[in-house]
Amino acid sequence: MFQGAQVVDASQGSFNYVRGDQLNCNINCNINNLVNPDHGVITPPILQRLAPADMDACDRSECLIGTRLDILSFMDDWVKCPSREHSVLWIHGLAGSGKSAISTTISNRFRERGWLGAFVFFDRDVIARSDPATVMRTLAYQLGTFHASIGIKIAAAIKSTLSICHAPLRLQFQKLIIEPLLSVQDISISGPIVLVLDALDECGSARERKNLLAVLAEDTVNLPSTVCMIITTRADFDIRCALESQDHVYARELDIASESNIEDILLYLRYRMAGVRRANRYLSLDADWPGDDNICELAKQARGLFVWAKVASEFIDGHDPRKRLNSLLTGQQMPEAESALDVLYQTALEHAGRWDDPDFVTDFQAILGVVLATKDSLSAFAIDSLLGTADGRPSIHTISLLGCVLRSTPRVRVLHPSFVEFLSNKERCRKQIWFIDLSYQHARLATLCLDRLSGVLRQNICNLTLSCSVTEASLPEDVSYACIFWIEHIDLMGESVVSVAERVDTFVHSHLLHWLEAMSILHHSRQCPRLLQRLLHCIQTYLPGSTRLSRLVADGRRFAQAFMASIEEHPLLIYLTALPFTPIDSILYKTFHDKETFPWIAGGFEKAWSPLQMQLRGHSDGVLSVAFSPDGTRIVSGSLDHSVRIWDVASGEEVCPPLQGHKLSVTSVAYSPDGRQIVSASFDGTVGVWDVRTGGVLCVRPVPAGWVNSACFSADGKRVISGSEIQTDVALGPDMNLPLRGRGGSDMIGLNSEDLVNLEDLLDFGDPAATRMSNGNVCIWDAASGKNVAPPLCGHEGPIYSIAVSPDGTRIASSSQDGTLRMWNVNSGKSHAPFTGHTGVVYSVAFSPDGTLITSGSSDSTVRIWNTQTGKEVRPPLYGHTTCVTSVCFSPDGMRIVSGSDDKTIRIWSARSGVADEEFLPLFGHEGGISSVAFSPDGKHIISGSKDSTIRIWDATSLKKSVPSLTVRASVQCVQSLAFSGDGTRVACGAGRAITLWDTASGAHICQLQGHHGPVLSVTFSPDGRYLASGSEDKTVRVWNTQDGLAMPEPLRGHRHPITSLTYTPDGFYIVSASDDRIIHIWNASSGAMVMPALQGHPKWVPFVALHLNPVRIAAALSGDVLCPSELATTYSFASIVEHGDIQLDVFVPRHVGSGWIIDMKAYKNISKLPPSITFNTITKSTSLGRSIVIGTRSGQVVIMHFPPAIREMGATAAP
Repeated sequence: MFQGAQVVDASQGSFNYVRGDQLNCNINCNINNLVNPDHGVITPPILQRLAPADMDACDRSECLIGTRLDILSFMDDWVKCPSREHSVLWIHGLAGSGKSAISTTISNRFRERGWLGAFVFFDRDVIARSDPATVMRTLAYQLGTFHASIGIKIAAAIKSTLSICHAPLRLQFQKLIIEPLLSVQDISISGPIVLVLDALDECGSARERKNLLAVLAEDTVNLPSTVCMIITTRADFDIRCALESQDHVYARELDIASESNIEDILLYLRYRMAGVRRANRYLSLDADWPGDDNICELAKQARGLFVWAKVASEFIDGHDPRKRLNSLLTGQQMPEAESALDVLYQTALEHAGRWDDPDFVTDFQAILGVVLATKDSLSAFAIDSLLGTADGRPSIHTISLLGCVLRSTPRVRVLHPSFVEFLSNKERCRKQIWFIDLSYQHARLATLCLDRLSGVLRQNICNLTLSCSVTEASLPEDVSYACIFWIEHIDLMGESVVSVAERVDTFVHSHLLHWLEAMSILHHSRQCPRLLQRLLHCIQTYLPGSTRLSRLVADGRRFAQAFMASIEEHPLLIYLTALPFTPIDSILYKTFHDKETFPWIAGGFEKAWSPLQMQLRGHSDGVLSVAFSPDGTRIVSGSLDHSVRIWDVASGEEVCPPLQGHKLSVTSVAYSPDGRQIVSASFDGTVGVWDVRTGGVLCVRPVPAGWVNSACFSADGKRVISGSEIQTDVALGPDMNLPLRGRGGSDMIGLNSEDLVNLEDLLDFGDPAATRMSNGNVCIWDAASGKNVAPPLCGHEGPIYSIAVSPDGTRIASSSQDGTLRMWNVNSGKSHAPFTGHTGVVYSVAFSPDGTLITSGSSDSTVRIWNTQTGKEVRPPLYGHTTCVTSVCFSPDGMRIVSGSDDKTIRIWSARSGVADEEFLPLFGHEGGISSVAFSPDGKHIISGSKDSTIRIWDATSLKKSVPSLTVRASVQCVQSLAFSGDGTRVACGAGRAITLWDTASGAHICQLQGHHGPVLSVTFSPDGRYLASGSEDKTVRVWNTQDGLAMPEPLRGHRHPITSLTYTPDGFYIVSASDDRIIHIWNASSGAMVMPALQGHPKWVPFVALHLNPVRIAAALSGDVLCPSELATTYSFASIVEHGDIQLDVFVPRHVGSGWIIDMKAYKNISKLPPSITFNTITKSTSLGRSIVIGTRSGQVVIMHFPPAIREMGATAAP
């Protein structure tokens, strides 16, 4: 998206400021209400989601009246021609030949007629106007404001595809431009719709605009006949290659040597010289000064370049025009246009500057170095701030003398790109004092950026609070530039980065987190991982001895990646969420964390970085299949939500809207070998082939009366192989519209006409009601036409769930519900004898990279390795998973196998030894069963798709067993009860049947108490902390000595149902327990005897951990007061899960379900927020004491978090 772009309302001429990636519109608004009846255009809100670039053309120069008549007339005639054979007119010419003035003039002419659909002009000095990614959105926005009918269609496309702004350019062009234009039949205008793109050569580098050029060259052929496009460019090599070969593109070169062009320059010069005469009337210039002969001589020197005439005119219009004119006329005559321009620039500089003054030369070099080397133009004030000259000689003092070659408002820019080329080429500019060495200037700018940032960055630079919005926060222009581009300038230094090594080291060790905060304020957080990776590569390449710096930068990249959601949400969460949860053994944590300033976790949340790099969220239901693109930069996923999605590996963002079309769950996805197509299989009985560039469906192949469980491309990408389930003779279940089908289990899966009931059933199929089992076959299709290229491969006695193609493309492996694998010859269609050994359904099969081995995963919980020639197992079965193995894959080097299971784990196996690879830990983290796993092409990453609707990216290089798990952990059992000791030094945690005591300062394990025969549902410390009472699902209460870990000999019995709540009386003499049986018992804490009859008759059944006992009222009951149980106990909702202390976790509060904010209740301020790795679904219990909180999760994790008083200074009022 555009960063910091202004959105132009073409109908009103007003501007609305849009920050970064914000979407300032209500996407669900009524599209029909957007029509402005007075102007017939769409009002901006929904179209502003496109975040168009600012294309304010009010200061762009037009052709002088009476000039460029030939080319303007030609363009006019071409556009109006009803029999026009071309949809694109490409005007190309040399730099300075007047292309931009021509495009502006013709655009304004079409605007007056009501024909101008869009005018997009590029400028390499303005980021928003030089980013290829923004072109289609800007065209669409201008088209939408051009005509109401088109705007309605574009608005509908935005509403139907919420992520269209992140889609590939080809898909944006199709959805936002081609389809809306094709669908509008009643556009009532008097002529064609014209789209003008000026100076395309200034839109990024050749590499950056490659995809844009491909779309403009290839897809503009699909424009309706009523729409045409004009493109003006230099004749750069990449542009020529893209446009010259297209039949629908008409090319016209601007001939600078033509008579008409020379006459136009003469007319222009006469006009400009007349202006000079009028502006200098006190010099008594002759009425015809400078004379026609001199004007002709100037035109001759221009060599056909309008930019020469323009710069020369600016130069002559100085303090003494006569002297300046004479210097041009007596100067060196050059035959070539570029050489003539060089002489002009030399002459202009000679007369503009005070070159005998060393101060002027110094300022010229400093200021022009910044102007030429910056990646985005800066104002004179920002240049002063960056150079530190605001209080000395301000840059405008020097810039004002260079008006013939520089534009100073609103930002300082060269008048024409050719001036940059002149100054940065020593041979062309000839004088050392004029030469701008861009390599040196990048080094200098890197230093200036680092120095500026070091002087201004600090924690909470904008004095923010933890409010939900930071839209009002901003940074000075020069600081913003330095934040965004300092790493880029360092990277461009190459080997000379050694000269700034010490500065970089100091800056990173002092301000890394401050920089991340600033990038969050600027809405550039998503760039940070890539930038830090770029910096890391630079350090490792040119500063190999900077080990600690490398480690810190690597930590910074992981930090930015792991906590991206928190950093984007609010800058202060860098310190209040991300930093406390950073691994305590990391260099970053040791460098920046301070217990007196930031929250801290007892023992640390982790000791080292987790292998989990990123979670991808977007699917609304379980993910059934994932795959890497051949280049490893994209991930494709298929889901129970019927969609196919494509993700960027580096940022985790979806790169295009979901691919929609399947009517039921998408069971399998795969890339073609060239990465241009995706194949998907579905339970709706179809196989689809998608174009990755456009998102369009290329081919759909139905499979009658069956489901398609697996699909992939052949090795050459020309064929699609699918494995399916063909239903023959089946029974229908009650109230079912589809047959009941199974995968080998005893349970029937319920289906309706919409989809599967759930993924658990998908992985455990069976159909005892069917009269005959369904069979499967392997089909081979032509990827382009969808036609069969071979008869179905039959032989399995059950549905086929997985297929794989050998690396050489000659064999197909398939696995089935019948418990076997089969190997098929692609040419003959014949099958070897089935591979037998599994005792359950075989869900997954994969070839090794050399094709000699096959691995398989089965519902018998094993992974097996087979010889492809003999069909025999080459290793004993691999045991480790506790439930069915749903997916297997070889690493690219063939040394390892990764497997995913319904037990929610991912395991790594040695393909050589056939055992679990002892170097690697199993991967935990998914909240649902694993349905698909895959290695990246370089073997550095593993991806997994799960029933929990997420995709996870794991670092395969950091799975060593030396990486510890979470540092504070009770067990693998769900945490169901927590309590602080009265002095806050210990925490008791009930998980499963055990109770664990932890030290709250260090997080160290103190002891474990075991004795209950059921899960421990409640724990409480005695007031003096010497004893602990626990209540269990086994209906007993136990009392423990916390010093020696011994329990009272006999448990306290009396309840008929699980114990849900416990408390000591304030004096510690009595224990009060409550149960699901609506009974409250009071016990002698020393003897365990019941001290009074049970209190019965509580008016309501008390749900699990929802009863909070009132010790004061209990004491009154013991003194003889007559109270009913409802007075002794108060029923709370889950919102009251925090029982003590100043800190509350806003997880269960109904008005803020799942927010995860941690609130200081005394100050009523948000003071932190849980990171995304601890989700609402995983938290089972929390409690607090003083300024500490302990949180328990379903996986048995216990997090003890402390908040120093200084935290209150960074909080914000919590939502009521």
